[in-house]
Amino acid sequence: FPSHDSRVQVYQIDSGELLQNHVFNQYFFNLEWLDDQQLVLVPGQFAKHLFRLDLNSGQLAKTAVERAYGEFRRSQDGKHWFAIEAPDVKPPRFQLASLPYTGHDQQIFSIAGVPVNLAFSNKMGVFWLVERQNGQYQLSSYQLATGKKINVLTQPAPMRVLAQHPKQPEILLGSDRLLLVNPDTGERKALTSNQQKIESAYFHPADDAVYFAEQVANQWRINKYGLQTQLHSTVITDYRYLHAWQQFYIALDVSGQFWLLDQ
Repeated sequence: FPSHDSRVQVYQIDSGELLQNHVFNQYFFNLEWLDDQQLVLVPGQFAKHLFRLDLNSGQLAKTAVERAYGEFRRSQDGKHWFAIEAPDVKPPRFQLASLPYTGHDQQIFSIAGVPVNLAFSNKMGVFWLVERQNGQYQLSSYQLATGKKINVLTQPAPMRVLAQHPKQPEILLGSDRLLLVNPDTGERKALTSNQQKIESAYFHPADDAVYFAEQVANQWRINKYGLQTQLHSTVITDYRYLHAWQQFYIALDVSGQFWLLDQ
């Protein structure tokens, strides 16, 4: 993303072929699939509109909405839209809207305070919530049905939920270091130091490990932390993103090129 431009590229993963390349003279905060041929794009200026990009025609259409958004995403099951109002709205509120998306929201719940991050957990109706209160950042589990919050962790450094293990309670937190947290026991373990630059992290269940991208002495590498062995090792160098996909890995190298890697 250049300073004022955005480029939306669509790749065929199997072949690595670049199918479409759309360039726009404005910045978009994030995008999500609306259906197989349309994307929803969130503008970067926190205006009360979204954009739809038709991939067949390349046409960008503006859609007015009731609120200004800073983040707008689709749930993993594809049945709901999930959004946070733009930072200039006080207090910030998380919203859910039902599909099909029409530009009109149905507010399901709001949180008094200053929510910073909200992430889906592996339990239906339970979210991971990060709030900022009195100069501290607080991680809680939030039960949608009851509105009950259970505090997991409080610290002065900003944090964001990066991933949850699909079958176990552990979650990964991005903060001044990469943290592995068990919300059931309160146990937490720092996987990196505050001198390391971490860009992405996720659980790799097949390897029973955490994979994360790390920059050391101007070199990017993908590291692996074994959940049972508690040992660190380097998987591959000169890549800043790696994620398992079917029997392969999708990887991003340091020059910005995406690759399909075998085992």
